[in-house]
Amino acid sequence: MAAERTSGAGPDGPEPPRLPPGGRVSPAAPTVRVTPPGVPFTPRLPAGHVVAVGRTMTTRLAAAAEAARSYQPPAPLTNPLRHPLRWLVVTAVSLAAAVVFAHLAALLVTGLYYLIFEVSSGTVAWWHSVLPDAGLRHVVRDVAEGFYGGAIAQQFVWNPFTNRRTRYLARPMSRLDRLEDRLRIPNLRSGRDLAFWQIPYALAVWAPVYGSVGFTVTYLLDSVIRSDITAVQHAIFVLRPHASMWQRSESMDTAGWDKKVIGLAASFCFGRRPLRKVFDGLQLWSAERHVARGYPVRWYHPPTFRARCAQVLANVRAGAAIAPRRPGRAQTVVAVTALAAAAVLIAIGCYALAFAGT
Repeated sequence: MAAERTSGAGPDGPEPPRLPPGGRVSPAAPTVRVTPPGVPFTPRLPAGHVVAVGRTMTTRLAAAAEAARSYQPPAPLTNPLRHPLRWLVVTAVSLAAAVVFAHLAALLVTGLYYLIFEVSSGTVAWWHSVLPDAGLRHVVRDVAEGFYGGAIAQQFVWNPFTNRRTRYLARPMSRLDRLEDRLRIPNLRSGRDLAFWQIPYALAVWAPVYGSVGFTVTYLLDSVIRSDITAVQHAIFVLRPHASMWQRSESMDTAGWDKKVIGLAASFCFGRRPLRKVFDGLQLWSAERHVARGYPVRWYHPPTFRARCAQVLANVRAGAAIAPRRPGRAQTVVAVTALAAAAVLIAIGCYALAFAGT
């Protein structure tokens, strides 16, 4: 009888396994048992199951912080967690360059608007018939100045080495990415190289279409707070012939500033999606051309461009399979012509704002 009880056998058959001390479930138990009342329940995983290391929120944050701290982009860019002072200097230089180029791009748009809609009497009559309201015509110009000014500023400070952008490129293409790639809309995740014709295609067509989302949001916000800034808007003086040169220059920023802010916000809010590939492609093309011709980087080059040149040069020295692509003669002629035309349009924009009173 003792032997039978020891072996777990009873008169009605085998006895069920006993609960372990404290009412906890044994991993070897064939069935899940309910903890007796009053005893706290402590769950245990089945035998042989191993918990993956680093799956808790604390370990994930620690791993992310360690990865962010160990990341080091090409010089002169730096990691803010490792060299905060140097990062502040580089960021300040980049922001200063962005402000300068945003102003130049706004003047370029003003000059282009002046040549198209303010010089020819026939074009002026047609434009006034399309938009009879003079205030609305100025809104269109001011928003375009802010939008393309912000786009050009982003081009000159484009940084492809951020940790966030690296993680973004590592993800698979979404349905929207595949649709854009099928329509040949510039997409940053696309494996195709940027075609030269895609630059005006994105700037003139798709950037305003995507930017309409940000424009609508910021316009509604401006309509809500417009009553609060009416006093500031009325404080902007009207230029007179005897105004000083400083006053004329100051009007470039003060006139229609809220509409320029709307355009600037739209260039960042979804309007930059089709332009990111343009930013990256133009920067890579310029860096490869710079390295291929053996030009050294100068102090006046943006830090992001110097870092891109350093990356291209390191890849070439390491024997990368893709050598720097030399642009064709037609592309070089178009690029040089575009730069010369941009300089002329900037000068015309200065004249239109300071003297023509457009």
